Amino acid sequence: MQNKSLRPDAGSLFAAFLIVALVLTSLFFAFRNPQVADAGSLEGDYATTTTSSFASSTATTQLKNAPGALGNVVVSSSSPATTYAQFTLYDATSTMATSSSRVIARFSASSVAAGTYIFDAAAAYGIKLEVPAGYNGNATITWR
Repeated sequence: MQNKSLRPDAGSLFAAFLIVALVLTSLFFAFRNPQVADAGSLEGDYATTTTSSFASSTATTQLKNAPGALGNVVVSSSSPATTYAQFTLYDATSTMATSSSRVIARFSASSVAAGTYIFDAAAAYGIKLEVPAGYNGNATITWR
């Protein structure tokens, strides 16, 4: 019987080290707890306003002056007060004229039933709200 040395060579040590490193790395990624946002932690994700706060005169209000998205519109009541009883949401910045801007949504108080209207529509420039004088409907608008 021949006596062989039980001392491992450098190649075997490197292979063992590599196996241990791979196992520890895979365990690190398998058991780490990633930060996942749930609906409860997204406070402030959507901004909101109501149309009744703009009802005294025909005016445009810039809701968002950067790219974003119209979330939803909740129509609480709709009572036409004038022949132009509607509000319109445009894809526009504060310096863009509404006449040349893309309409994201238009709500006519005389023809829209109360309810929630979900859009999640992209706005490339921003979101501008136009409410005419005399409008007395009530809606809540969300955007991000």
